[in-house]
Amino acid sequence: MKKQIAIRLEEEDIKKLKIYAATNDTTMQALAEECLLKLIEEEKEMKTWERKGYTVEERYFDYDLHKFVVIQEDEEDQEIVPDSLEAMAEIIHALDNGEDVDGWENGNGETIKIER
Repeated sequence: MKKQIAIRLEEEDIKKLKIYAATNDTTMQALAEECLLKLIEEEKEMKTWERKGYTVEERYFDYDLHKFVVIQEDEEDQEIVPDSLEAMAEIIHALDNGEDVDGWENGNGETIKIER
């Protein structure tokens, strides 16, 4: 499975990375390493919650906003897409507290259904 990694960089850093990529300037290696560290740090932030009969995986979606993929029998058939960072935090809090997603609204007007 491929993983998506999204980071937010300042405009100046993007320009510097483009210069580094074009010239292979060794003075830019520190910036490139810093960006890679940001990628690794963000990768660690993604969580997975195990429930009876399914798993919920946090994934990158839109900049700082993450979505939650419901996996049943190795199939990614449902997603929960919050509409704000606040809603995302509420979802994470609920999942951290052991809540079941069966019956949740998915963000697109549909209901999450867990087959038991």
